[in-house]
Amino acid sequence: MKKLLLSLAAVLSFGAMAYAENVTEVFNQTTFGEAGWPTSAATRPQEPGSYYTSPDTGIKYELYGCNVQAGYGGAADYLMMRNKETLGSYVSFSLGFDCQELILNTAGCSTGANNMVTIYAGTNVIVQNFKVNSQYAEFKVSIPQQYRAAGTKYKILSYDTGSSSNNTNQQFVSFTYVEQTSEASIAADVDAINFSVAKGGEQTMKFKALAENITDEIAISVDNEDFVVTPSTFTPVSGGKDIEVTFTGNVAGKTSAKLTLSYDDLKYEVALEAFVAAAEGTEASPLTPADVIAMKNLNVGPFCVKGTIYGQTAAGSNSSGLTFTDEEKNVKTNMVLEGEDGARIPVALPAAVRDDLNIVDNPDNVGKTVIVKGTLEVYFSFTGVKNTQLIELVGVESVAVDPDNAAAEYFNLQGVRVNEPANGLYIVRRGDKVSKEVVR
Repeated sequence: MKKLLLSLAAVLSFGAMAYAENVTEVFNQTTFGEAGWPTSAATRPQEPGSYYTSPDTGIKYELYGCNVQAGYGGAADYLMMRNKETLGSYVSFSLGFDCQELILNTAGCSTGANNMVTIYAGTNVIVQNFKVNSQYAEFKVSIPQQYRAAGTKYKILSYDTGSSSNNTNQQFVSFTYVEQTSEASIAADVDAINFSVAKGGEQTMKFKALAENITDEIAISVDNEDFVVTPSTFTPVSGGKDIEVTFTGNVAGKTSAKLTLSYDDLKYEVALEAFVAAAEGTEASPLTPADVIAMKNLNVGPFCVKGTIYGQTAAGSNSSGLTFTDEEKNVKTNMVLEGEDGARIPVALPAAVRDDLNIVDNPDNVGKTVIVKGTLEVYFSFTGVKNTQLIELVGVESVAVDPDNAAAEYFNLQGVRVNEPANGLYIVRRGDKVSKEVVR
């Protein structure tokens, strides 16, 4: 069988010896910091023209708005392209060999649906607004033949004026540079594609099919009829062929499939994974916070989401999940939506809904059920809702009882019923009247 270019070779020192088939630059904060690289937001280069040499490969890089960041919670270190603080952040470099492919390996941080880069060879665009939108994933970029020569200056830019959503940071654990070869090979620019839809929904994702030293037609097949690939065959072109995969969510839950590129005895497989929510994401059938978390911001929507307003606002996130403010430090700009199963997500409160929904000015909102409509995006480095619209806000379930004669029912500030309240502040319902009261 002809050899496929799928494995990563060991990292070799640049200039000290000849390169192997692949060279991988792993961004380690300790090693790179000792070599003088910027290792914090405060030390990132704020002007073009800042050069740093890799202590591992000897490759000379130009950095703008970038630093090598320590991973948290045991995660790997990564190169942070701080586009939110330094618009147009980039890293550029030249190689001492003919390079046919770049492989960008993402970190496990706040990578979302809108993360993308534009890659240049000199002043020529190789790929524009290329999505790097999954954590811990490889994204492969085939370099057109005319831009492969040793000494070509490549630039990976985290911003492009042609993009509608371009104010995101990028995080990369490593870059891999694949040396040009004369052997036949087929591949794709990703190893896996993830889909997330509401029940009955449809989502189309794109990838590039790559081929080296093949001029005949290559076939594409999928082993699950819920996934449809277009086209089903293609003739290799420089830089790769755009392929579309459309998934229809017929059954709630998780499903998977295998997409195969085939040419003679060469095969390359791409894993397809999909999540289908049990609800339709409409006002009549809203998603739950657990659905939003399971969808991993891979489908922006917009969708309707229903839950209970939590008694604390979002403060951030860590390796354990979403973190919260202390109750006395709640803010007006977000709220946290909780599901019946305890799943919680952050929800941005733009000016149009802030007055009605924030729990600082409206403490009685805590424990109320709300339906909001918005886009599912990374928020506080977590799965959340942005561009929020208010669809419905209701109190704790009302009962047609005279409030003067109704028995008091107590709920904590998270909306959970308390049968025997101790000293503290509670939400109290008497018939259809709801108030906050201090129990002593």
